[in-house]
Amino acid sequence: MSNIEGLVFTIEEKCKGCNKCIRCCPVFGANKSYVVNGENKVAVNPDKCINCGECIEVCDHDARDYYDDTERFFKDLNSNKSISVMAAPSIRVNIENYKNLFGYLKSKGVNIIYDVSFGADICTWAYGKYIKESGQDSIISQPCSAIVNYIEMYNHELLEKLAPIQSPMVCTAIYLKEYKGVRDNIAFLSPCVAKKNEIDDDN
Repeated sequence: MSNIEGLVFTIEEKCKGCNKCIRCCPVFGANKSYVVNGENKVAVNPDKCINCGECIEVCDHDARDYYDDTERFFKDLNSNKSISVMAAPSIRVNIENYKNLFGYLKSKGVNIIYDVSFGADICTWAYGKYIKESGQDSIISQPCSAIVNYIEMYNHELLEKLAPIQSPMVCTAIYLKEYKGVRDNIAFLSPCVAKKNEIDDDN
């Protein structure tokens, strides 16, 4: 049975209660211990978790996982929905044969595959423009959704330091929609768990 409460969750039957997830977590209280049939278990507290994914990375028992839209993506493709894909630049080191993956996605009906590093170029230009025009001596960039989650949840005094510029992912999506005229649904391919929060954010 999985203890699914939020984006990151515990697969209870695999959890050994070793507390490695607690030790690596940057947020106090984002994990909660409990006992099932005399065995220690550790679940995610979704109200405190910033979805950085570090606990998934360090769990030796494969007891941590996260929710994603992979099945929905392929279901939509199979139902002939028009979909283009934006791929995070990190895909090159996270997937060994990423070009084969792109070829497979194209064969399944994906229209355009766009590299989000282009959005990073847009961000770099926008940061330079903002710093020059605002006179700010320091800003916190927004590519990392987990850091933004942490600031929004725990460090409100840093909110004013967050750059008023979208992430490379969003900049790429805006470019595709407004300047390239892409009318497809856009899917995002990334190893980052917390990006789901950014995608679902009303802002």
